[in-house]
Amino acid sequence: MKKTLLQLTQLTVGQFYLADKYSVDRTDKRVKELRKTELAFKRAYNVTADVIFIENKDKDLIAGKNTRGYHNKIKNQVVVFLTNDIERNRETLLHELTHVYQMQHMTTKFNNSKKELVSGVVSYRNAWHERHARRCAKLLMQGDFTLALNRTAAYKAV
Repeated sequence: MKKTLLQLTQLTVGQFYLADKYSVDRTDKRVKELRKTELAFKRAYNVTADVIFIENKDKDLIAGKNTRGYHNKIKNQVVVFLTNDIERNRETLLHELTHVYQMQHMTTKFNNSKKELVSGVVSYRNAWHERHARRCAKLLMQGDFTLALNRTAAYKAV
């Protein structure tokens, strides 16, 4: 069943509200650790986006069960669902921040990839922006923020 514009607006506004309501305080030790990665990425790649963290247990109120994080382009906000696995959280954060980079610095390629996905030309897993973000996040996990994201090849489509 297709949703009307009003229904989509209500869902989006509800999602904004819930994300803000359930965000984890910056004094949380996991958030403190992840903020270091966030700030290093933002400094290295000149991106702007707010980042909030939400306990994984609260995710069902906001996103699908397999979602580890997302970038809300309307609010220019990255949301990461926190688990006790700090490395997995870091990889999710880097993946989502790479999407912000794609949107802000690789606009044409990013938009074309999204169009292919929406039109059904490619699957979510094989969309360029997803393959590229997965690869960049894996490479950035070593902490080397000199990686040229705009020249990093995406994983091959399967």
